[in-house]
Amino acid sequence: MRRLTCLVLAAGLLAFAACRKPKPSPAYTEASGTYTTLLARLGDDAYFDDEMTRIEGLLASVPANSSDAQADGDEKEDSHKGPQRAAPDSSDRQH
Repeated sequence: MRRLTCLVLAAGLLAFAACRKPKPSPAYTEASGTYTTLLARLGDDAYFDDEMTRIEGLLASVPANSSDAQADGDEKEDSHKGPQRAAPDSSDRQH
């Protein structure tokens, strides 16, 4: 009987551990906030700012098992497409 109780308890603990929700990534939280602020402040010029390199580094450090992994992928994609979208306007900055 004692062995059965231990097995049931162990199974319950394993089930509990397997059902844990992934935690948010502090790196994503910082990168997202900085990205939003930089974009609001500089508009399309933000994609050419040195701070974008730091943001991309933070996004690269977001664990794949965090609750922010999907949003992280979306934001990485935006940060890479941004310069391409802003490129036609970049000729205005060079004159």
